[in-house]
Amino acid sequence: KSFAINVWHIPGPGDIKSYWVVYNIPANVTKLAKNEKTTGTVGLNDKNRREYDPMKSKGPGVKQYHITVYALSAEQLPKLAPDKATRANLLEAIKDITLAEGTLDFQYERKR
Repeated sequence: KSFAINVWHIPGPGDIKSYWVVYNIPANVTKLAKNEKTTGTVGLNDKNRREYDPMKSKGPGVKQYHITVYALSAEQLPKLAPDKATRANLLEAIKDITLAEGTLDFQYERKR
């Protein structure tokens, strides 16, 4: 009945960095346009801001990033307030209503 998205990265052992959390995306949405800000509810990135945080990997070399899309059995997550919607809180809120999930892995190297 809805979707949620998280863009994330594992910078080191035991650490996860979240760049974008969006939930309450209607089930009929099949794409998000660049700079889309009106579809779904934007949660908090790791800088505690309700926005997309562009990847700025530190250090040399290629880094692995992930985009995970969750198909949910509820239309809304009313108990998840946007100012509390971190990656961890999103995953906790959807754990019992996730029908399926898929992750796209990609690599990025910071240009100098």
